[in-house]
Amino acid sequence: MAKHVIALLALGLVLTGCGGGGGGSSTPPTATGQVQSRGNALDSATIAGDASRIAGFYSDAYSGPNGETKAQAIADLEALLADVAFVSITTLEETFTVSEDGSEVVVAGSYQFVLRNKETGEQGTFQADGSSIWKKEADQWRIISTTSGELAQVAQAIRHK
Repeated sequence: MAKHVIALLALGLVLTGCGGGGGGSSTPPTATGQVQSRGNALDSATIAGDASRIAGFYSDAYSGPNGETKAQAIADLEALLADVAFVSITTLEETFTVSEDGSEVVVAGSYQFVLRNKETGEQGTFQADGSSIWKKEADQWRIISTTSGELAQVAQAIRHK
């Protein structure tokens, strides 16, 4: 997941993603596998620069690291994506903790981002740590909060190069 990001959510967005895996075809996927799958899809949307698709991964009840609402976080993301492209997102380390009742999954990890300034073409590789909380809403896992704005600082650095 790292691949998560809404940096990206800034963005916390992005920040917490998932790295691959999931349940087998003969058994239903676990909460961890489902969140990993959603995280991978979020990473793909982030690399594609598709803010409207990214927004679908966030709960309407989303609260960012500084109390940002979903609308504020998406507006910040759209502004960021106007200037910066996510070239790649790599999970360096990631853990998943499922609540006792299975209703929430906390994803925490360390991620590497390659970002490109769209105006100058300059690229930079950055490492950021972050975490997010995913909750199942209407049969779909969505991010309800992120706890790090570190990626936003990283994105600002490349944005102003």
